Amino acid sequence: MENYVTIFRQLMEKLEKLDEMAAMDNRGNAEERLSMVENAQNELDESQNNIRQIQEDIQTKNKITTNYQKLLDELFTTMEKALTIDSLNVFSEKITKILSDIQRVKFLLSVSSVSGTTIIVGANGSGKSTFVNSLSGGALQNITVIPAQKNLHFVEDAFDRRNQTISVYKKAYLRESNLDVKSDTNGTQTERNLLFPFTFMITALVNDVAQLSTDQRDQPPEKWRKSIWDQVLNIWERMIPEVSFHIDSIHGRLLAQRDGQRYSINRLSDGEKCILFYIANVLLANENGYIIVDEPETFLNPAVYNKLWDILISARSDCQFIFTSHNVEFISARLNASIVWCKQFTPPDIISLRLLDTNVSIPKALLTELVGSRKTIVFCEGTKESYDYKIFSALYLDQFTVIPVGGHDKVIEYTKTFNNLPAWVGNSAVGIIDGDGLVRESNAKQNNDTIYRLPYNEIEMLLLDEHVLQCILNLSKSDSETSTQIESFKEKAIALIAKQKDEIVYNITKNVIDAKLRTTFIDSTEGRSIQSMEETIARLPEDLDVKAVADDISTEINNAISKGKYDKLLEMCTLKRRLTSGLANKMIQPDYTNFAIARIQKDSQLQKYLYDKIGLN
Repeated sequence: MENYVTIFRQLMEKLEKLDEMAAMDNRGNAEERLSMVENAQNELDESQNNIRQIQEDIQTKNKITTNYQKLLDELFTTMEKALTIDSLNVFSEKITKILSDIQRVKFLLSVSSVSGTTIIVGANGSGKSTFVNSLSGGALQNITVIPAQKNLHFVEDAFDRRNQTISVYKKAYLRESNLDVKSDTNGTQTERNLLFPFTFMITALVNDVAQLSTDQRDQPPEKWRKSIWDQVLNIWERMIPEVSFHIDSIHGRLLAQRDGQRYSINRLSDGEKCILFYIANVLLANENGYIIVDEPETFLNPAVYNKLWDILISARSDCQFIFTSHNVEFISARLNASIVWCKQFTPPDIISLRLLDTNVSIPKALLTELVGSRKTIVFCEGTKESYDYKIFSALYLDQFTVIPVGGHDKVIEYTKTFNNLPAWVGNSAVGIIDGDGLVRESNAKQNNDTIYRLPYNEIEMLLLDEHVLQCILNLSKSDSETSTQIESFKEKAIALIAKQKDEIVYNITKNVIDAKLRTTFIDSTEGRSIQSMEETIARLPEDLDVKAVADDISTEINNAISKGKYDKLLEMCTLKRRLTSGLANKMIQPDYTNFAIARIQKDSQLQKYLYDKIGLN
């Protein structure tokens, strides 16, 4: 890296000499030539800072990969060649390309020590695809970019098609085409860049087979080497064995073949053409390079794209693959992949890329989804089919990203883990769990830990809150009718709770004792010895005192029953299905639970009431 700094000094010296030449040159516009030199000098000054940063970052790492070293060597070679240029105009153009290549090398510092697959994730609009665009082009030949936007159509009469070779194709089209899609111009070259890559890729492969057959005609078979097309076929047959290909060398094209019938390659499905496109471009990439793929699951179902990329990554083990993806299934299937978080990329050089530590309790795929969220995370119990998720999504859709993670232990664990991520993630999480009989004694402490307990033992009881009942009944009844029906429902509910009191006492007692057992063994700070363990176990009957816990709960329920405290009983009740699917279905509304959730999704005032009641902030 010291050599790069030395070469920069030499480039600056060369510019000064060219500056003198331009000043003495009476031909052409001297002012314009001087301005050209001055601009190049300013840009080189700025790029020296980039070189120094690359140098400092590499020195802090234990090692860099072979691929990154090759990237540096290419940059070094390009800079050396620039020193031999005498023409001011040519030198100025070369400097511009060198500056772009320095930026690319700098951007890839985030993965300079990563030897395996890398996945770049980030929120929509963070600039991931634009970042991919920035890595294409330039003089660095070991960067191959496969775009997300693909026009996979074979154009037989494309101009200059028959002159395509593999080397010509690689130089012209192993690059990102998103820039052309986003371009304001619609010129011939843009049209060519968008429509012809698939055509020229096929043509180059066919021409290579023909050229190789001619070159090897006089050699013995044992000296023949396989064409790139043969390598493509080997992988294709592992993916879609029922479809084969016939080379039409006269017209320089491929014909697909299924069940003995040949047909145009354009009649392949989008997925089949995409597989062919991916296989060929990956195999055509230069050795020991970077293969950067934007949205690698395009046109493909999970079973296909996971198998395909496993095969391609194995086939090009000399290369480092960098993917950009939102797809959780794709990310989950990439074993031992490193995750790079793109917080923001603003062209040309404002970039925030950080390597995420995936050795945390949160699953890798979920972690990548979370850091891509621009909203605070809310972890809740259940699945996406559970009432927890449906209710909280209705309440917090605009303010939070709601993620169901299973049991309450996972909610607590994931919340604390996410909040312990580095500050540059720029996000935080809270968790919501059921009361489970513990609200009275631990709600305040849990809130301080960003874990909120519902004011009910079960989420379903939230739907039986008196205000919720009122909002539903008022849709079809007068205020007086609503009031009468609610009072009748409350009486029936209290009677049912009184009848099932012993079951409720048992359920709450079990939750309390379970929690104390977990606290005793997981959070114990006593001495680590067999004796201390035996003493802890011996104290359990006295410390837990199951009967005392059950008596306290029973007394609390009896008092609430005798005083007709519906709200208090609702907080303690564990008879979720018997009250919601049973009593509420009969007395309030058929399919009550789903009806109530649908009402919450539509009623903004009801949402605010429940939002305030839960107390999440």
